[in-house]
Amino acid sequence: MAQQLATRWIEHVYSMFGDDDSFLENAWDAVREEADGVMFYPMTKEVVTFIQKAIEYKENHQLLE
Repeated sequence: MAQQLATRWIEHVYSMFGDDDSFLENAWDAVREEADGVMFYPMTKEVVTFIQKAIEYKENHQLLE
């Protein structure tokens, strides 16, 4: 289930912002740094950490599409 969330998250990110990896990395860094603060998406640190771990797991197991 977590890997499905990671896949959907990545698909939505690319559909909204394109495939500029540098921009996406900087944006994700900003989300991680500001979690629990004022952001575009009201996400807690726990949600951000969960999504990050799911994405890292998929990348480490080459499951990303």
